[in-house]
Amino acid sequence: KHDKLKATVKSLLNKLSEGNLSTILTQLLVLFNGAEYSRFDVTTAVCRTLLECTVEDVRLGVMIMYPYAATVRTLQLMIGNNVAAHILREAALLFQQHLEARERH
Repeated sequence: KHDKLKATVKSLLNKLSEGNLSTILTQLLVLFNGAEYSRFDVTTAVCRTLLECTVEDVRLGVMIMYPYAATVRTLQLMIGNNVAAHILREAALLFQQHLEARERH
């Protein structure tokens, strides 16, 4: 069940651009408001996928960051502050893991 959700979210976010931002957001909101997954599970999938796309792939240009930022902001407005808070928490944990790994080497 969670693998299907993660695959769906990843597919949507891989298609994200300024031109289709509204369409992708509508599809994400359907996931958030649907009965198949909890909001926490959708939030987690969106957060992890966004971070994977932005933090782990440093080759991304600045221009792709705007649709990601707009996605987070819109979800924060439509779903609640917990979406943005979850992303900040996950980003802080990734940063901490990176620092700890550097200290070990």
